[in-house]
Amino acid sequence: SSKEGKAIFQEALLSGMANAYFPLSEQFLSQSDPAFCGIAALIMILNAMGIDPNVVWKGPWRWYGSEEMILQKCRIDPERVRRAGILMEEFLSLARCQGLRVDMKRPCAPSQGDVLNPCHTISNFRKDIINSTMNPPSSSSSSSSLLSS
Repeated sequence: SSKEGKAIFQEALLSGMANAYFPLSEQFLSQSDPAFCGIAALIMILNAMGIDPNVVWKGPWRWYGSEEMILQKCRIDPERVRRAGILMEEFLSLARCQGLRVDMKRPCAPSQGDVLNPCHTISNFRKDIINSTMNPPSSSSSSSSLLSS
């Protein structure tokens, strides 16, 4: 919300690189528990992509409405998550449990990469983000360039 931040956002918007912002912002969700931040982020992504949870939320709506909904579907104990949060690997597992195809990429120094385990450098990450914002996923997609490469 700073002056500089607004200028950066305006530049991204005018260049067509902020396209993924709007479907995500329409689905903004505050986490119900401090340890549920990753799960709340996943709910925003799933709803922005229009992924069907295959269960009724309220009335006729089939929507991801709470963190408990995802945890129950994936058979994860909410109390354990409240105590310890989730690891990145669990976030990946939760996304896959919802039907997404996701590849996790951890950063490493370029000297650590090899042919079988290439590094995902900041440069590669920037390219992925640019690609994701220029080509947001369609609502009928079952995978996301926001989450996968």
